[in-house]
Amino acid sequence: MLGGMRGVVNPQDCGWAEAKGIVLQHPDPMHSFQMTMTFAEEAGKTRRTWWMRFESAAEFEKVREFIPAMNEQNFNRLEAQFATMA
Repeated sequence: MLGGMRGVVNPQDCGWAEAKGIVLQHPDPMHSFQMTMTFAEEAGKTRRTWWMRFESAAEFEKVREFIPAMNEQNFNRLEAQFATMA
C-alpha cells in the first residue's frame, strides 16, 4: 500500500526494487533525533552505516549512557527481519 495525497491509501501491488538507506525522525520529547541508515554491498555482504543526529549536544548527553544497548537491540531486530527476507 502506498500513501498518497491527503492521506489517501492507494492499493497498488508494489515492492522494493532497491533500498540504499532509511531516514527516520524520532520526535520524542525526552530525546529527539534523526537516524539515517545506509546499506552498501561489500565483499558479498552488506555494510550497514548508522548515524544519529541529535538537536544538541545536551540532547545527546541525556541518552549517551543507554544508546549502545538500545542500538544493539535495534540491530538484532533488524538482522532478524533481514533473515526473513533472504
